[in-house]
Amino acid sequence: MGSACEAGVAGQEGLYEVLWVTPVGTGYGGSDAVAKLLMSAGGAWSPLGAALLVPARSAAHVLYRLAADNRSRLPGRSRACAVPEPRSA
Repeated sequence: MGSACEAGVAGQEGLYEVLWVTPVGTGYGGSDAVAKLLMSAGGAWSPLGAALLVPARSAAHVLYRLAADNRSRLPGRSRACAVPEPRSA
């Protein structure tokens, strides 16, 4: 699988959203990444992932941002989920 950089994903994006890079190097971020991940998992997850890509996609994006922006408050949080503080110049 290619790296996020090879897929044209900016380094800072990985600090703020889930990234999914396909075996051929196509990169996805945010709710698109979650949808592609679910679809690739197969089974009962595929339809859920596909549903995230239909016109309700805007709602999926809003829900994703809500979860991502509050991930430190969600169960199962870890230090790996922490968003770094902005550096002062």
